[in-house]
Amino acid sequence: MEFPPSSIEAQLQTIKETMFSDMDPYSLVMPSAYETAWLAMIPDSHQNMNPMFMSCLNWVLNNQQEEGFWGDCDSHGNSTIECLTSTLACIIALKRWNVGAKMIDKGLEYVHSNAKKHLNEIKDDQCPRWFAIVFPTMVELSQTVGLKIELKEMESETLNQRQRILKTYMIPTTYPMDEELIKLCIINHLHRLGLAEHFGPEIEESLEQFYKNYTNRESWAKPINSIEVQLLKDSLAFRLLRMHGYNVSPCSICWFLCDEKIKDAIQNNPDRFVNVMLNIHRATDLKFSGEHELDEARSFSRSLLQKSISMVGADHDQNPIRTLVEQELKLPWTARLDHLEHRIWIEENQGDLLWRGKTSFQRLSSIHNDKLVLLAKQNYEFRQSIYKKELQELKRWSKDWGLNDMGFGREKTMYCYFAIAASFSLPYDSDVRMIVAKSAILITVADDFFDMEGSLSDLETLLDSIERWDCSGLSNHGKIIFNALDNLVQEMAAKYLQRQGTDITNHIREIWYETFDSWMTESKWSRNERIPSIDEYLKVGMTSIATHTIILPASCFMNPSLPPSKLRPPQYENITKLVMVIARLLNDIQSYQKEKDEGKLNSILLCLEKNPELDVEELTANVRGIIEKKKEEFLEQVLMDGFADLPKPCNQLHLYCLKVFQMFFNSSNLYDSNMELLGDIGKAIYIPLEIQSSKSLLHLQEPKSKKVDLPLKFQNSKPNLKPLPLSPKVPITNCHINRPSNHLVWSTNLSMHRLPKTSTSRNGYWKMTRPGPNFSVCFF
Repeated sequence: MEFPPSSIEAQLQTIKETMFSDMDPYSLVMPSAYETAWLAMIPDSHQNMNPMFMSCLNWVLNNQQEEGFWGDCDSHGNSTIECLTSTLACIIALKRWNVGAKMIDKGLEYVHSNAKKHLNEIKDDQCPRWFAIVFPTMVELSQTVGLKIELKEMESETLNQRQRILKTYMIPTTYPMDEELIKLCIINHLHRLGLAEHFGPEIEESLEQFYKNYTNRESWAKPINSIEVQLLKDSLAFRLLRMHGYNVSPCSICWFLCDEKIKDAIQNNPDRFVNVMLNIHRATDLKFSGEHELDEARSFSRSLLQKSISMVGADHDQNPIRTLVEQELKLPWTARLDHLEHRIWIEENQGDLLWRGKTSFQRLSSIHNDKLVLLAKQNYEFRQSIYKKELQELKRWSKDWGLNDMGFGREKTMYCYFAIAASFSLPYDSDVRMIVAKSAILITVADDFFDMEGSLSDLETLLDSIERWDCSGLSNHGKIIFNALDNLVQEMAAKYLQRQGTDITNHIREIWYETFDSWMTESKWSRNERIPSIDEYLKVGMTSIATHTIILPASCFMNPSLPPSKLRPPQYENITKLVMVIARLLNDIQSYQKEKDEGKLNSILLCLEKNPELDVEELTANVRGIIEKKKEEFLEQVLMDGFADLPKPCNQLHLYCLKVFQMFFNSSNLYDSNMELLGDIGKAIYIPLEIQSSKSLLHLQEPKSKKVDLPLKFQNSKPNLKPLPLSPKVPITNCHINRPSNHLVWSTNLSMHRLPKTSTSRNGYWKMTRPGPNFSVCFF
């Protein structure tokens, strides 16, 4: 039995205490250097020679990066274009209060050294709107406080862009953060890191509370200026709730399709809405039968995603998720294996991107994110160590029973184990992986024996032995197959008897006999050149594909387990019948040419035989359409209560079996390939994760170990130094700040009008000075 290392257990406990306690969700989000700097500039309404928000100035003094910039790094610890505006804001705040001279010099050095590099990342006509508005304004403001910024050519380019934007769009607003959205983003992050299994109760509690709010929601439509955040929240909620079995309506994510203004806004800004559309597209993966509005949402989002990655010189802010978009468009969700998906998410290390703000992505706090990424890395590599050990054990078993050297057919020990290990995050010590892998190896060898090696007499003798469960009269290959199968059945029955006190030997034998009998029927059809009807073929073919032979006995070892009464053929649940027929059709689409050459039957070939006027491409497209409809019906039965009378984990095993077949037969027959999957097998089992760690991930500590104290002048009730004025000759304008939180992560909303001078801090409004007549301010 495998137990997680103590380091994983300790980290799990720490994260649960810090991220799933009653902590305010705002504390989980990365502070905005830009907005914090603006608040640091505001003078106290009673002592205007002191900053009103002393903690904000203190934050600026203590959060300059070694390279001289302020602001969020990318996932590899490098500065981004928004660091230019954040750094300018921070050095203006320091200059405003005449502190941090060395920091100012270092910040200016960063701006001059990196501005050209970052601006060169922006191609023609692709300058982000927020940057075109903010950057030249910050340069101008820097100069009014006496800072020397020499960026004339670059400033001129962005200034022209600003003029074009302001002429068309004016200045948008921002909003307080949505605490439910923060929680949804974190739950989504845990799922995609492969850590959800460790946070089951915490996730369920959060989703249950969110579902209560969801059911009380009166309207889905939202004003156009909040669609981005609302759609992201709705799409995350839809997918997470539906995956956890909650009854959610497609209206919750399709409401925007009814508003042409909203659709136009999204279509005109594909770069800005790419993250939202990615999550809309992912939500539509879970479409049930009859939910046609989700088809429209999928088509709309897919078109926008394709446009966003094809744009020449796309906004650099999209680069962090470009790989994820390409992966989403390349393969359907049902063809992607969870373990490899977790690896991509960990290595891309973009899970700290929560949602797009005005100037950049809102990010999960680097300390919290890095702890999660480190935990996910250890969890992934611990799983790899288990998988390597189990694969070696499986190879020994296959060799001991003679299955790896039959002299014919396919040797797929590695493929079989990879499929179950990578598809499903089973508990570390689960027996299911080995049971499924051994079953799949036996099915492959026995199927090949019936297809290409055994004489009709050999096959009849083996089938008779399986029916009697007696190996007498068998020899050579037939005896090897029977003995290995008998060993597997005894192993499963003994373990179940020990755990549940019930003998299921005969139940398992009956399922295997049914499978062998279907192979015998197909073999007789081929040898006698008999052409069955389509219905007759599918009735046998959905058994011969042997998905139920793998799923049902293995389900007895899930927790909770499958009742023995559900093992009796052929009275299977509809969910089992659906996965059987889907797997058969997936296999037939990719193997009809091979089976035609070998003289075997196939549903595609049978349709062509009876309808020779049909085009094979058109026919396979029609079959794919049938598969999609069956999958929609299947997904509903997997995820929702009231359909299959099976424990939830058994439903999940059905789903992951489907995903394995979709992976093997999505666009070609990968199962019969020799080399195609070796790269993925290496990543899943052998190759360590490749993470370009951020600095905080390397040390898991705050970036600065030495705290910078506030100057004494701000600790004195009567400071003797006057702050530098922002503009000594230009009239000033008052600005309105709504301050809903006392936390460092400020959610601010500056009004577009001037307030009376009587406004004070007592009623939540603050005075602030900015240069320029009739000047309106917005925090981006």
